[in-house]
Amino acid sequence: MKIPRTLKENEIHIKAIPQSLKKVELMLYTDRITIMNIMDETYGVGKWQTSHKTRTKGDGSTEMFCEVKVFNEEIEQWLSRDDAGLGINDKIQSTDAFKRACVLWGVGTELYSLPEEKIVIDAYRPAVDSYGKPIELNGIQQNETIVNVEQDENGNYFCPDVFKITQYHLDDKYMIDGLAIKNLSTGKMVYTFIPEGFEKPRKRAVDITRYECIIPDIGKYARSKTPLKNLSCEELLWLFDHTKQAQIKNGIVVLVHNNPVAKELFISSGINVDEAYKNINI
Repeated sequence: MKIPRTLKENEIHIKAIPQSLKKVELMLYTDRITIMNIMDETYGVGKWQTSHKTRTKGDGSTEMFCEVKVFNEEIEQWLSRDDAGLGINDKIQSTDAFKRACVLWGVGTELYSLPEEKIVIDAYRPAVDSYGKPIELNGIQQNETIVNVEQDENGNYFCPDVFKITQYHLDDKYMIDGLAIKNLSTGKMVYTFIPEGFEKPRKRAVDITRYECIIPDIGKYARSKTPLKNLSCEELLWLFDHTKQAQIKNGIVVLVHNNPVAKELFISSGINVDEAYKNINI
């Protein structure tokens, strides 16, 4: 039997399910059309089929089942796998049952390979400045919004934000061993999974103060003689992309490497901060 291909990064969607105003679960899923296309690619149009039926459980309630049959050309027989779906109505149960049955054929199995059973993130986190230092107001630690959680008129929580996978990698067993998720609505990185055994760069003793006072060479920052230490994370990213001076780029790398928030921003923009940090002459 043929083996279905793995999902592409742009075929994986993210649904945010608020647990409260402070906690949000992120669920990875793919859509019905993508699954149907993969089944067509793998087994051929007309070489697989589906049917749905309702079964009565022991407690008297019913559940929707989907049976997915695939024609095995080697033995010239139809093979069958089925599963039940969950949902608040027949349409949702039908779609869920179809997806679950196709998982049994190997479509989208990688979505179940994360180390956590659920991805649960905080909607807020302590705010820090461009140095990674806590921001306080009248002695009170300030928070920044990572995920927007709202309530409707019935008091139900919902999340209006849009999320995107910025990094996605599978190991040789087709299991997820690298994943990063960004909230496009807030511009914040909300989840990062680093593979087990990943070799982190060795720490290097750095006198960061020698880089903090470097004056940028372009734009309003040069005219105002604003040192790197006074720039926001976004301004550091803009300057890194536009300056041609190696000394300024190196200074930005050192500052960003020691600032978790800025580092996330640079990584989400495709800049490997750790690699750049290792390659500069400190």
